[in-house]
Amino acid sequence: MIFSLVTFVAFLAFNAIGQDTTTFNLLKYVIENDTNPLTTELPVARPSLALKLQLNKLFLSVANQSFTPYIGEKIQYPKFGRCSLEKDDNSTYTLSNPVLQSFFTGLFRTATTQKPISTALSQFDLFHGHLFYNNEVQTMGIVFHAKEYPKLSDEFPYNLGFCQRNSTLQYNQAVMAKRNLLWLFNPNLKKSGKLLQLDASKKSGILKIDEELPVEPFYTLYEYNLGKLVSDLYLLPSLPLAISPY
Repeated sequence: MIFSLVTFVAFLAFNAIGQDTTTFNLLKYVIENDTNPLTTELPVARPSLALKLQLNKLFLSVANQSFTPYIGEKIQYPKFGRCSLEKDDNSTYTLSNPVLQSFFTGLFRTATTQKPISTALSQFDLFHGHLFYNNEVQTMGIVFHAKEYPKLSDEFPYNLGFCQRNSTLQYNQAVMAKRNLLWLFNPNLKKSGKLLQLDASKKSGILKIDEELPVEPFYTLYEYNLGKLVSDLYLLPSLPLAISPY
C-alpha cells in the first residue's frame, strides 16, 4: 500500500502533537554529557583563530536576533522538474562571510564521511541543514538531515511529493536512525564546535530524554524542537553554499 502525501503530512502532525518544545531535554542532555549512548562525535579540524573570531561574532549576532549582516546576494537555486528544495521560492542567498562559507561547506563534506553510514551530497540524501539558536542553553547549532527522500518502495511506502521522484536512495531503517547530525557551538564551553551523529535507535535510559528522540520510519529530529530557527543552509555538488533566512 502506498501512502499519499496527505497521509504523510497527517503523520507528521500527529507526531508533533504532544512534543514539548520548551524543555529541550534531548539537546540539554547531549550538551551536558560528552560521553553518552546516543551520539558519536565526528572528526572536525581544530578551528583557526580567524575562524574562532568569526564563529564568536556569528554567535553574538544570532543571540541578538541579527542575522541580516550575513545575508549576501540573492541567487536562483536550481529546481529539479517540479521539485524545489528551498523552504520558500526565491528566498535563497549567498553567505556574505567567506570564512564561515568555507567552514560550513566543510561541515557538510565531513558529514558525508561518516562511517559506517554512506552519505552523499545530493537532492535525495544530504543537501540541507537548519541553523538555530537556543537561548535557554545559550547554544548555536545546525541540525543536518541526511536521507531526506528515500525511494518509494515496499519498505518505504510514503509519497513525499515531487522531490522524491527518481530517487535512488534505498530505505534502510538502521541507516535512517542515524540520519540526524548536530553541530553545536557555545564560545563559553571548552568542548564547543563538535559535530555529532545521533543514533535514534539507542536509548539513554532517561524517560524525558528518550521521549524526545526521533521515531521511525522518518527519524527526523525536527529543527523547531531545538531552538529558534535562524536560517536554512543548502549545499549540492558543484554549487556554493546557499542560505535561506527565517
